[in-house]
Parts: sequence; C-alpha cells; structure tokens
Amino acid sequence: MEKKQIKKLVSALTVVSILGTSIVTPLNVVSTEAFASEVSESNLVNITKAVTTTADVFQYRDVTFNNASDLTKWGEGSSWNKIAGNSERLGEILVDSSGAKIGLSFYRAGAQQYSIYADYLMQTEIGKKYYISYDIVNTQSDTTTKKSGDHKALVRVGDAYDVVNGRYLNGNVHNFANAGGYEKTNESSGFTFTATSDFSVLNFDYSTTRTEKDDNQNQVWLTNIKVLDAESGVAIDLAKQAAGKQAVDALFNNDTPTSNAIKSTTTQQTIDDAQKLVDAIADAGVKAARQADLDKAQSLLDAKNEAAAEQAKQTAARQAVDALFNNNTPTSNAIKSTTTQKAIDDAQKLVDMITDAGVKAARQADLNKAQNLLDAKNEAAAEQAKQTAARQAVDAL
Repeated sequence: MEKKQIKKLVSALTVVSILGTSIVTPLNVVSTEAFASEVSESNLVNITKAVTTTADVFQYRDVTFNNASDLTKWGEGSSWNKIAGNSERLGEILVDSSGAKIGLSFYRAGAQQYSIYADYLMQTEIGKKYYISYDIVNTQSDTTTKKSGDHKALVRVGDAYDVVNGRYLNGNVHNFANAGGYEKTNESSGFTFTATSDFSVLNFDYSTTRTEKDDNQNQVWLTNIKVLDAESGVAIDLAKQAAGKQAVDALFNNDTPTSNAIKSTTTQQTIDDAQKLVDAIADAGVKAARQADLDKAQSLLDAKNEAAAEQAKQTAARQAVDALFNNNTPTSNAIKSTTTQKAIDDAQKLVDMITDAGVKAARQADLNKAQNLLDAKNEAAAEQAKQTAARQAVDAL
C-alpha cells in the first residue's frame, strides 16, 4: 500500500493522530495525583465508548450494537479491516453495548486450526517509542477440543508498509488452553514498539480448533487498550502493572488467582520476587488488587508449608512408635527386645509435637500399648529375679 493511499484511508476513517501536541514530560517518580492527571492528557489514547470523531483507537461507526456483524460482510468503511472468511462464515466481530471492547468469535471452523484477525491503522511518529497496554478475555466452549496452541490470541504492532510481509515490530502471544486441560480466561499485558514509519498497524488475531458450530461460545475480547508515549510516567507504571500481574498470576494454577490454588513450583522465593514487582506499582488501586492476590498466594503457601510440617511430625512420630513393636507393627501386640524406656520416652516427645488431635490420639494409643507391654515385661523380669534369688537362698541352706 502506498503512503498516499494510507493517508487517504486514515482520512476516510476519521482516525485522529495519537501523538497530539502536548505529550507530558516523562516522570521519574509517579505520585498518585500525577498519575491520575496524566491519564487524561492527550498522550493517552483510551477506548471508552463508541465514537466516530474522537481520538479513541477503534471507531465503531459501522457496528450495530448487540448485533454481531458477519466477517464475510465486513465493509471497507470500518476501521477494522474485512476478515477473510468463507461461505460457511468462520466467525464474527463482536462489540458490547457500551462499545468499550471488541471481540473476535468463531462460529465454525474445520478440523484444522483457523485464524481470524482484525487490523487498525494508526498514525505514529517515526523513531518514537510507544507503549500499548490492554486486557484480553477469552471464553471457551465446553465442546471445544483442547490441544497445544488451541485458543491462541495475538496482539501485535507492525509498520503499515511492512505487515503485508508478515513482519511485526513487537507483540504478545496469549495461550488460553492446551492438551493438558489448561484453561485460562483473562490476562492483562502490554509491550513497547518503536515506530518505523508514520503509520503503524495494530493487529488482533484469534485462532482455535473447531469441529462444529456452537452458538458463538468461543470468543476473545480486547479491551482497556491504551497507546501512549513509552517514556511517560503512565506508560512506565502500566509496564510495572503488567509485570506485577504476570508474576502474581504465575503463582496460581492456570495462572488464575481465582483458582484458589498455587502451583507446586510456587515457593517463598517466587512470592518474594513478585512482591518486589507489586511494590514498584504506583497506581494505588491496581497495587491493592495485586497485593490481595499476592497475600492469597502467601496464605496458601503458609498453609501448604504448615501441612507439610505437620505431616513430617506425624510421619516421624509414627515411625518412632512403630519401631517399638515387632515387625514395626503395633497390632503385633509385642515389643522388640531392644525397646527400652528411653526409646518410649523419645517417641513420646515426637507424639507430643503432633497438632492433629485424631492422629495424635491414635499414636498415643499405640505408645501406651508399648508402655504397658514394657511395664509388663519389666514386672515379669522383676518377679523372675525375685524367684531366682529366693530359690538360690533356699538351695544354699
């Protein structure tokens, strides 16, 4: 596409430059007040509602709200390019009633993996570094076959003159499912890119494996999109927010705090590392949300460690008590010849350390049995000693 054609397209789409003329001075330290005020400056392009003439990144003027538009009918008058489809209608572009987010959805694909995508053309300044942040949400049909690479979304930016060659400046890959049953629903992310021309393309791509039509249950939504000066305080903090969220999410099963379960690989070190990233976040609300998830992970790890410590105590006590009996089996009702009062006393100390009342009572019962058997053995030995001494005394007469 020639430069003249692209400029004509931008004009037709009423795309407003995201550069503006009042980029705020980069902040080294962002206070809460400064952060709040900077968000409203013209260096920030934010999706908020359906509009046609403001600086919102996506123009929804050709979308009828609450009624999805077939991809194969998508016209050139929209700022989202037409998606290549077939007569069976591969998917749809969706919007919610507020226009605050746009989604891609599969109605049907074949046995192989299909991909649908949408592009947005935005004006950029050559050599300038930008930061784009966004949230991405995925919903999956229960009937969809999960396999490696299934439910994959791409968010990337490329030079408008070079994306036709399949080359992009930067981007992220989001995997929402795999053959192991992994399923994730949402992520917050972002990345930087340095513009190499006066027009850049934001590409949103979604792929999944489909075997049958299922009434639009496989969707991916892109929302809360912000494109701004990468050196601004807001961009710097958004990058920190993304890093903090990713580190905290990674502590949980399926990278999802609402799973209320941490991974087997989560340790105190990984939590401490995530804490450093959360501490670096300037936005108080976001920081509090990340801290709440991190506190949950810490509580789960503490509970896991406590359970492991308790199990270790129970195991040590059981082994010590069992070792008092023949064949290491209390039900043998016989103690070893090597069982002494000291061995029983040592086992008692281990039983006393058990927290679980039920387990502790069971070990104590076995220990009491060993004590009774030792007492009986000692009493029998004492009686035998008395009898032997008496017999020897009588025999000496």
